[in-house]
Amino acid sequence: MNSKTEKMWVIAAFCLMAAAVFVTALAPINSADFWWHLKTGDYILSHSALPQDDPFTYTYGREPVGSEHRAFFMKQYWLAQALFSVVVKYFGFTGLIVFRGLVFVAIAAIVFSLVRLLSENGLSSLALLPFMLATRTAIEDSDRPQMFAFLCAILIIAAVEWAVHKRKQWPLFLINIPAMLLTANMHGGYVICIFILAVYALFSFFEERLIPMRKAIVLSNVLAIVVTACNPNGWYAFQEVFLVASFGANNNIIMEYRSPVDMLQAVSGNAGWVSYFILACFAVVAAGYHAYKRRYSWAALLFSMTAASLYAMRFIYFFVPVAAVLIAVFLGETVFRRMSLKWAAPVVGVLMVCVVLFKPVHPNRFGIEVIFDGKTFPFSAADFILRENIPQPMLNDIRFGGYLAWRLWPRYRMFIDTRNLSGSLLSEYLEMMLFTDTGKKLLDSYKIASVVTPAIFPYTGEVVPLVRGLYREPDWSLVYCDGESMIFVRRGFAQRELSKKKVYQEVLLEVQFWRRIYPWGPDYGESIEEALGELGR
Repeated sequence: MNSKTEKMWVIAAFCLMAAAVFVTALAPINSADFWWHLKTGDYILSHSALPQDDPFTYTYGREPVGSEHRAFFMKQYWLAQALFSVVVKYFGFTGLIVFRGLVFVAIAAIVFSLVRLLSENGLSSLALLPFMLATRTAIEDSDRPQMFAFLCAILIIAAVEWAVHKRKQWPLFLINIPAMLLTANMHGGYVICIFILAVYALFSFFEERLIPMRKAIVLSNVLAIVVTACNPNGWYAFQEVFLVASFGANNNIIMEYRSPVDMLQAVSGNAGWVSYFILACFAVVAAGYHAYKRRYSWAALLFSMTAASLYAMRFIYFFVPVAAVLIAVFLGETVFRRMSLKWAAPVVGVLMVCVVLFKPVHPNRFGIEVIFDGKTFPFSAADFILRENIPQPMLNDIRFGGYLAWRLWPRYRMFIDTRNLSGSLLSEYLEMMLFTDTGKKLLDSYKIASVVTPAIFPYTGEVVPLVRGLYREPDWSLVYCDGESMIFVRRGFAQRELSKKKVYQEVLLEVQFWRRIYPWGPDYGESIEEALGELGR
């Protein structure tokens, strides 16, 4: 095969893979966190300053864990938040979805180029298929600054590997240092990028292929690590990522802190999650192989990132691009050692496009027709609150907090959102949502006048105990429900009341929707039985 023909195969392969990844990443906006990121970005641009205290909730002053924790969420993401705000302002939410798609295409381009750089075997490109499919795990909660940390992690690996392969020093200084400075002002995941830099610096003293570039690697990596301190929180992200987040109360109530192993049975039919587990299994073998070949840096990255991704889902997409590249090298040198088909990469690309188009993960594969994930955000409830002037203070579901702040602030301030600025406040929130005796007292002590909540917990299917309690309490009136959320107000504030039977009609509507998305929820059946029993009274 002549060089011109081979180049055409390469271009065709990349275009097909980029198209598949781009379409996969065009999912509707689905993250509860996105809204407080966007609102903070709006605040930063309108005030030309970072927020010093939380302007969006009326409870931030109760935060007992120290100002550093609150400052981390107030300021760590400022550059990404401002970028989100600019994109939405000038290009709308459709532009944001396209922008997200381009970020994931950039990640895919780096992965593709690394596979080409490090493996001459065309069949090794088969590792790109599970990589593309595993991208689905990232877009399930994608509209967050973490996408920039994903991009930075694979970018700095590419810069180091290109520099080592070509014996050129400039990528180490002109790519890694600015990339780390930017990412440190976008997301706390820059800590993972620091780990990657540290691995390369350490093994440049022992690994034969790195030794010729040792001085440049160590110097540039140290500088890249040092500049990350130039963010509003310094290096507090280490404490936040590895102590507060990894070992805090969040582990039990937020999905991304759970191990994907816990979800194995539930996601066994999901191509994206199955692809992740395939990569994880191959990564262990590939890590052992690279250690045998004395590529200690690769082995260390694979072992550590595999372990991190199995520990908590929040690390999966740091792992996936790196695993795809290093597994590709492993496959090219072992399984496919005696075979090298130049046209294999375009075939993989065709498979990717077919999987995307014929087994879609979202409705936007032929055009952005759906902007927001259905029933995830309380769109109509926010309209009702503004129109009817619902009384304050308001207790809101934690997942609704960001969106309601974006829609209602400064006229309304929220009780809580997914930033979880206070451990004690989170405990109080849970007491109220569980409608315990303590929770009832807290509703009174906060003088809560209205409640905005879904009828069920989507992950489990359980009827929210607060909803059950307010349904039975004569002092609370139901004034709104729409199949996504409901609003209660204290009796005397309501201008008109709905029949409380609608509470359990709402339960059935939400069960019908969420059970398709989280079929592993253990309590859907009990919720249906409870609802039918109450409606039959």
